[in-house]
Amino acid sequence: MSGDACFATSLKVRLPSSRNPAAKRTRVAWKCSISRRDFIAGSGALALTLLTPNRPAEARGLILLPLKSPLENRYYFMRAGESTYDALGVIKSNPVEKLSVENGLTEKGHYQAVYAADKLQKNNIGPFGDREFWIWTGTEAKASETAEILMTRLNMRRENVVPEYSFLD
Repeated sequence: MSGDACFATSLKVRLPSSRNPAAKRTRVAWKCSISRRDFIAGSGALALTLLTPNRPAEARGLILLPLKSPLENRYYFMRAGESTYDALGVIKSNPVEKLSVENGLTEKGHYQAVYAADKLQKNNIGPFGDREFWIWTGTEAKASETAEILMTRLNMRRENVVPEYSFLD
């Protein structure tokens, strides 16, 4: 619409009125020039908008109060398997050291993660049928290794394993 122009012009028109027949009233008339291409494109967009059926959004996170039915989400909390530092009784609070591969799972920690995954499967907890199942994991080496074992044992997609910092932006 680079060369198109819309402008208003005011006209003084003498219209008869029951109170004061000699009074002048101001009317505004709009004059627009628009290219045929822009008119057709705008008409098509408007028609597409009006003809598209409106379906309700499938935002399962939206909660309208008061609730008409109970919430159906279930949350299971699990600690990561034993790490090298856990086995040594060493407490490391520096976040950089928590990310270190040296702080990965021990053999016992690996066994604990496999055992937990098998317990979840046995109790029918996981991505079975059409249920969504997500693993929210910490960024530490032991937490991500535990999540990796759960994901593999429960036949989950990688997209459903989410690090804790993913949605901070």
